[in-house]
Amino acid sequence: MLKLYFLLCLTACLTLIFCQSGPGEIVGVMVHQAAPEFGPREKVTGYELDTARIYYSGKLRLYHLSYFFDSSDLVTGEKFLSEKRYHYFIYNTDSAFGYDYNTHFYPQKRRARVDSLLHWQWSPSINLYSMFTVNKTKLLSVQEDRDAGTTHETYSFVNEDSFAHGRMILGYSSKWVYLPYSFSRELDSIKRMKLFEALLIQDPRYLPSTGTTVDSIRSEYHLEPIKSIPPEVVKLFEDHRRLQ
Repeated sequence: MLKLYFLLCLTACLTLIFCQSGPGEIVGVMVHQAAPEFGPREKVTGYELDTARIYYSGKLRLYHLSYFFDSSDLVTGEKFLSEKRYHYFIYNTDSAFGYDYNTHFYPQKRRARVDSLLHWQWSPSINLYSMFTVNKTKLLSVQEDRDAGTTHETYSFVNEDSFAHGRMILGYSSKWVYLPYSFSRELDSIKRMKLFEALLIQDPRYLPSTGTTVDSIRSEYHLEPIKSIPPEVVKLFEDHRRLQ
């Protein structure tokens, strides 16, 4: 899937803030993304929705990840199976290795490098602060809801190199500052709130090099706490602690 220009500009640094929970406490965060899918001539054909669940306990991190699996006949191309599958990956932040639990491919856990397994995952690589470092931005409006403890800021942005332009809406919450996941450590620190949702809209633009017009493109991000920790997550943390 082609990436938006401004998504390509997002830095790939890990934006997870270390959790301050004790070794037995588990904090869960659900991270949602809606990203565009492209067809011929960069036309938007739809939007792909994805959710990552990330759990924190002391220095341990547990990702509940998903992927699409397709099986088809090598000769005719006929599909036998197409489904969304899930697996867990757990590691200690002091280690370069963790364990992948994917029963679809192997019956037991498999040792894997953290950077290799998370390399193709979108949730660890989002840093929305880069929208301010690679673009010229202008604050258009601010809306506060004191009862809900939220602030929403609307900005326009222009990239002088690619001429991409549009607007973004960033939502902050004062009630979710304890959540360890971050879309931007810099913005969380500046606002002293948690950036919990973002809407990025790139306006249509003409590309002289290809003679095509790129559609208006939207990308959405949202996070929320996981209120109930699944028993299998608790067990994976307990099992991993016994290995250490």
